[in-house]
Amino acid sequence: MALRGFEDREGNEWRVWSVVPAANAAVTLDATFRSGWLCFERMDGSDRRRLSLTEAPTGWEELSDGRLDLLRRVAAPVAASPVDVAVSETRP
Repeated sequence: MALRGFEDREGNEWRVWSVVPAANAAVTLDATFRSGWLCFERMDGSDRRRLSLTEAPTGWEELSDGRLDLLRRVAAPVAASPVDVAVSETRP
């Protein structure tokens, strides 16, 4: 699994990595994401997005920060899970 850090055009730090679900878990997902996705997460945890691997270009790991930011902007926002909310509420 490749992990990349990049900066968006507003100066926010992000990380992006690929996620490929196990076959038994994939059946529970929306068809768009069954083959996997790129997960974009803002370093401060305030935003998370995903882009289907079928929409992501091959070699995304080598793209410039600007190109990764374009992909991030078209990626679908992901709602925070109850665990994420509980963790953020306990942080100082």
